[in-house]
Amino acid sequence: MSDVADDEESRSANGQSDSPDVTNPQFSPDVQRLTDGLLGTFLPAIDMIRDKLKELDEHQGKTTENVNKAISRFEDPDSTQKLMAVVAQVPHYRIKLEGIRREMLQLHERTKKLKKRAKKLREQRKSDDAARKVAQERERERDKLIEAKVATNRDLEK
Repeated sequence: MSDVADDEESRSANGQSDSPDVTNPQFSPDVQRLTDGLLGTFLPAIDMIRDKLKELDEHQGKTTENVNKAISRFEDPDSTQKLMAVVAQVPHYRIKLEGIRREMLQLHERTKKLKKRAKKLREQRKSDDAARKVAQERERERDKLIEAKVATNRDLEK
């Protein structure tokens, strides 16, 4: 293997090499035409693949960015602590809501009883007023009967 390395070193020192000079190619016209044909065949497909790879790379970058944002939301200790504080308050608020519900039911029952009592009082007042009117009417009639009548000459002659 050292023979091959020594041979390459001696050729490069002499200016000789196995590979053609890329900066100044001197190929035959047939090789040039074959190369142009081969490149003409595959170059459009390669360009299309390069464009698609660039597009996929952009989409992958956006997706990676979105995933990192979502992960950071879950890893943020402040938001986690805030969420835990809110969750811890839920039982307290539930107890408050149950108390308010109980109080509203009590108020509903009280108003129902008060409305019923007010209705009975109205009916009682109506019946009392009617009885009072009847009593006043009777008393007026009795007063009329009892009222002193002025005696006239006619009444005296009888």
